[in-house]
Amino acid sequence: MKVLFLVTDDWYFLSHRVGLARALRDRGDEVVVVTAPGNRVPEIEAEGFRHLPLAFRRGKADQPLNMLVLRRLTRIYRAERPDLCHHVSFLPIFYGALAARRAGIEAVIHAVTGLGHAFVDGGAPRRVLRWAVERAYRAAFRRGNPIVLFQNGDDRAHFVSAGLTDPRSCRVILGSGVPIDRFRPVPEPSRSGAPPVMLHPSRMLWTKGVGDSIEASRLLFERDVDHKLVLAGRTHASNPRSIPDSTLDAWQRDGLCSWLGHTDDMPALFASSAIVTLPSVYREGVPMALLEAAASARPIVTTDVPGCREVVVDGVNGFLVPVHRPDLLADRLALLIADPDLRARMGRAGRERAERLFSQEHVVEQTLACYAELLEPAAPLPAGTDAPAQSKSLP
Repeated sequence: MKVLFLVTDDWYFLSHRVGLARALRDRGDEVVVVTAPGNRVPEIEAEGFRHLPLAFRRGKADQPLNMLVLRRLTRIYRAERPDLCHHVSFLPIFYGALAARRAGIEAVIHAVTGLGHAFVDGGAPRRVLRWAVERAYRAAFRRGNPIVLFQNGDDRAHFVSAGLTDPRSCRVILGSGVPIDRFRPVPEPSRSGAPPVMLHPSRMLWTKGVGDSIEASRLLFERDVDHKLVLAGRTHASNPRSIPDSTLDAWQRDGLCSWLGHTDDMPALFASSAIVTLPSVYREGVPMALLEAAASARPIVTTDVPGCREVVVDGVNGFLVPVHRPDLLADRLALLIADPDLRARMGRAGRERAERLFSQEHVVEQTLACYAELLEPAAPLPAGTDAPAQSKSLP
């Protein structure tokens, strides 16, 4: 079997889909990966996957080039003739659905990895953007008979209630899976009186709650709570919500944080930290950083939003706070800073939850079952019958 992955960026494929691709390779399947050109393409090819470049275009200024993207992708699909296409996130879903239809490819997986900033409240301009995105999703899902994968029940419920997709095509698989053998629980480092490290691991976007983590740090210093906030993640120049380097530098000069930029060795970064915070307002799928934190046995403070609340049970393996409440975020962080036993107890609970619900092996098994369903379809469900989907309320 030949499986083609269509993903916007090389780094995203490596961080979120390489485990699935390895499982396919190891059982003898051929894997083709289509992403924009990037400096991590050699890592994809070193895995034994064939890489084909496709530069997705973002923003209004690039609209005249969109047909070039579609034509290039259609040529790729017609030349490769994959048995199954796996499209990951909005742009690959939109273009991939059109190209698959033109190329006559019937077995298609559309993976919705969260709803993104278009679904964050923001007045009339955001409503217009949301309308356009929903229209594009509706058109994509009506082409052929795809399986649509969601990472949380809230997103599935929204798409079904808005009439964007047939509920019978929907499946919920919680996240992309975390390699629990790579992210292992280790004791907090001995710091000889140094304060606990609070880690904020994400792209440097306002919608990822970076500003709220900074404000919580400021409040903690005002309360004389000793701590160190570390930001780990790249900026994203093409994203309008990206935080300027100058702002990040100013926060560092003010002593509110240390910014590491992109870090390859995430297990070591979690091992050097005591607490993980991600007060996101972004419509997450299931954030990989939170899965890695849970697998690393680190307590988490995050927002009570779809995707994040799939990982954290409030008061069990961390705390949930409302969005844009850095005061409450600071309160919960202060509790963890003051109580190493609480940190250890919540960390153990998070590790157990990661092993039980979010392991890469578990997610790969569920995804391969969806592949088999497409390639060896069973009898169709009666009209009006909803496909089984996991509840958004998890134990």
